[in-house]
Amino acid sequence: MPKNASYIYDVSTGGIELSYAFEVTATGKAFPPYAKLIRDRVTRQWQTCSNARIQNVFGGVQPANFVANEHMQQTCGSTQALATPDQLRDVVIDALAREIGQIPMR
Repeated sequence: MPKNASYIYDVSTGGIELSYAFEVTATGKAFPPYAKLIRDRVTRQWQTCSNARIQNVFGGVQPANFVANEHMQQTCGSTQALATPDQLRDVVIDALAREIGQIPMR
């Protein structure tokens, strides 16, 4: 790294959230009526880094192909992919299936 140069990189952050509410009801001859409201929120946060570069004091810029320090490693080292709406919907479907499985049958 050149003397008095700055290591610069861009950090993008964001997230996705899915709020839901379902009423699970069941009736039958062998068990009493069942009704429960399921309401929750699923969130996923993400963070990506790009455009790592070294800028010297005179304004010259060159690409950086190394991690600057431990903080950058913690910030940019995650390989977690961006969450999609379909992935959050899968979480909701799992929660509904668990609740349906808890309906007393006797």
